[in-house]
Amino acid sequence: MPKRRKRLSVLILCSFAVVSVVFALYSVPVTSGKSQNQTDRDEQKKMTEAIRRGGYREAAKIKGHYVSTVDPYWDWASFDLETLTKSSAAVVIGIPERSKGRLDSDGQMIVTEFDVRVKDSIKGTHAENSVVKVALLGGKVDFEDGTSAELRTRDFEPMLEGKKYLLFLYANRNGSDVYLLTGGPQGLFELRGQAGIKAHARSSDPAVKEVQNLNEDGLREKVKDYARKWPESQQCCK
Repeated sequence: MPKRRKRLSVLILCSFAVVSVVFALYSVPVTSGKSQNQTDRDEQKKMTEAIRRGGYREAAKIKGHYVSTVDPYWDWASFDLETLTKSSAAVVIGIPERSKGRLDSDGQMIVTEFDVRVKDSIKGTHAENSVVKVALLGGKVDFEDGTSAELRTRDFEPMLEGKKYLLFLYANRNGSDVYLLTGGPQGLFELRGQAGIKAHARSSDPAVKEVQNLNEDGLREKVKDYARKWPESQQCCK
């Protein structure tokens, strides 16, 4: 009899332990994906309001190091090589020598400004060996208080110092001497010698398809032909 009572007591204790564990598991608060998504949306809204209020500098004060992402591609305009040439105030082959991230005039955007040494001027008034300033969307800015802000460009590789590029450029509307890429990434091609041409636009863009079977000399001559056809500076991107 004592043995049976002992077994019964053990069974009761085990059952109680199992019930306690199950109760504990179901009592733990579960963070749903929906609540996490709401938290993310609230955070994004907070940072968007900060940028509207004080630009990327304000966002950096809140986060310490603020990182954002932007899509640099133009969905409203696709260019072939002729249209790129026609729409550009300048077309040059050059090598970036220096670059620096900076805020735009109202602090609402980050760009990287490059000093590009001209090796061949295909269209426009830039002499060989002169320097043309080109601004690309995206980059990083360090502020005096130790904070920083970074704008990353989704699926777009920016220029690198020391490499050679063909650039289609249009004049900045703010009156500065800093040029912008015609068609955004569509206006940038890396010239890699025997390794061929690397277009920075999307594979579906017309100009990218055009250069697939061209080498550097072939691309240069084709664009020069278009520049002779369209020698005047055209107003781009209204």
